[in-house]
Amino acid sequence: MISSTNMAALYSANAANKWSAAATTASERISTTYRINRSSDDPSGMMVATSLSTDLSSYSRTLDNIHSGIAAVQKVDASLTSIASYLTEMRTLAVTAASTTDATTLSTLQTSFDNYRTDITDVATYTTLNGSSLMDGSTTSVSVQVGIAAGDSRSFTFSSATAADLGLSSLDISTSASTAIDTIDTALVTIENYQSLVGAHEKLLDYRETLSDNMITSLTSAYGNVMDADVAAETTNLATYQIRQEAAAAVMVQANTITKEMVAYLLKGVTS
Repeated sequence: MISSTNMAALYSANAANKWSAAATTASERISTTYRINRSSDDPSGMMVATSLSTDLSSYSRTLDNIHSGIAAVQKVDASLTSIASYLTEMRTLAVTAASTTDATTLSTLQTSFDNYRTDITDVATYTTLNGSSLMDGSTTSVSVQVGIAAGDSRSFTFSSATAADLGLSSLDISTSASTAIDTIDTALVTIENYQSLVGAHEKLLDYRETLSDNMITSLTSAYGNVMDADVAAETTNLATYQIRQEAAAAVMVQANTITKEMVAYLLKGVTS
């Protein structure tokens, strides 16, 4: 009989350690809600999750960029609407002046006309992005990163819409109302065309915003599929592993007890 190695106890100890480690893993997954808590849990899965996380972060930043671009375009659109309103009022004043001969009335009309002209330039000057005007000629284009690839950006052009650039600087409705009307009509067409361009800018950004939102949703789902633990399954696993650990421990105790009893029995035979 070989008694130097208690194989039953060793097998039981190994099993107990195995189920203890499995129970610890299940417990960790339940507490963190992650299936992968370190690279060793799933090396390839961790690599995929890291890539997905990087793309998620990039799309989130891209979405911020797109929102900034949309905000800038909407500023310009709102300003163009205001300028169109000013031009409409100026045209009304010019039409009125064309049928007026009273010098005082003409002077009053001209004063109102001049105020609108100043307002147009003010609106153009103070429609800014990061401190730079988008409508006075100082900033002619804005580049927006609309995707996560290095070259996935779009440049949006902006034109000056000051009174001077619209040809309104020297208009005097008290002396040349007809000329003013024609010039204002041309300016209105310019603003309408500009609004159409800005609308196209905003629509493109809206499309890319939707795309980024969809990509974030898809990537979040994919990341969850790789990283998230099935808490219900892990709870069942934990209970199972704990039972097996306890069973292995009980068997190990029994194996050791049997060995001790056998040794005691043999010693009793020798001493008697």
